[in-house]
Amino acid sequence: PPRRQIVAAAEFNLQRQKRLAGAEDQLKGLTKNLDLMLTAAMQATRDSQVRTRSAPTAESSTHPVGIARHHVVGSHLIILPQN
Repeated sequence: PPRRQIVAAAEFNLQRQKRLAGAEDQLKGLTKNLDLMLTAAMQATRDSQVRTRSAPTAESSTHPVGIARHHVVGSHLIILPQN
C-alpha cells in the first residue's frame, strides 16, 4: 500500500487508542464511584440492622411488636412501618 495510506491508518489507530484509553478511564471512575456507593449502602444496612436489633420490643404471646421509630428526613417526618 502507498505510504500515505499507511500513515493515515497509523493516525486512525492512534486516535482510536486515545478514545479507548479515555473510555477506560471513565469506566474506572464509574467503577470507583459504584464501589463507594455500595460500601456506603452496606454500612447503612449494617447500622440499620444494629438499630433494629437494639430497638425495644413489646413481649406478647403472638408476635413481638417493634416500637415505631421516627426518622426525620429533610423537613419531613416519616414514620417507617415495622416489619
